[in-house]
Amino acid sequence: MRTLKINGFASEAKPSTAELVIDYDKALKLLLAAEAGTEFAPIIREELPAIVSHWLQSPKDAPILVKPSFGEKWLEILRSHCQLADRNPVSGPPRKTAHQKPVHIDFSSLPFPPVMKSNFTFIDLFAGIGGFRIALSELGGKCVFSSEWDKHAKETYYNNYGEVPFGDITNFTKTYSKAETTPEKIPAHDVLCGGFPCQPFSQAGRQLGFEDARGTLFFDILTIKGAANG
Repeated sequence: MRTLKINGFASEAKPSTAELVIDYDKALKLLLAAEAGTEFAPIIREELPAIVSHWLQSPKDAPILVKPSFGEKWLEILRSHCQLADRNPVSGPPRKTAHQKPVHIDFSSLPFPPVMKSNFTFIDLFAGIGGFRIALSELGGKCVFSSEWDKHAKETYYNNYGEVPFGDITNFTKTYSKAETTPEKIPAHDVLCGGFPCQPFSQAGRQLGFEDARGTLFFDILTIKGAANG
């Protein structure tokens, strides 16, 4: 069983009986249900599946776009859920102790589980169904941010990697972007991976190049790298 330890180190070993384990898909659905009544800015509400699924793969880091306290809250929700699921109902709710059990997110059912011990980090822009991610993961890279606007590609990406990509990357890069989604909100990374649309530069795309809105997405990549480099 391949698992990711939340309050501890990553481990390939099967967790002991003293540790709490929850499947990644169940964890995502549980946390989304828990936040159903929380008031968020519209862009945060729209991107909440991406925010939570990204955090589940990097739970030592603060969640993207929301306050770090949400990560602490989500950890406690997962821990309480696991403890209640394993507890005899007549015993009552579990009591909080000084030494809390570690929680593991189980990704073992995925075709491509997240990298546990990484050699470098990368972001996956215009991600499609994740072809670039496979190649970089095989080299020991850990994806810390993914983006794809097509809903069908996003569904396939989640089924492959257990991570919902963020939507339109221009929400982070254009001047109309809200304070919640500036380029600086994209996690720090070593490598930027982005296969932006090539159609505007082809004969089939009438060779409009930068005059086509899709062609200008190259400059959004530059915006992100500029923010990353300070």
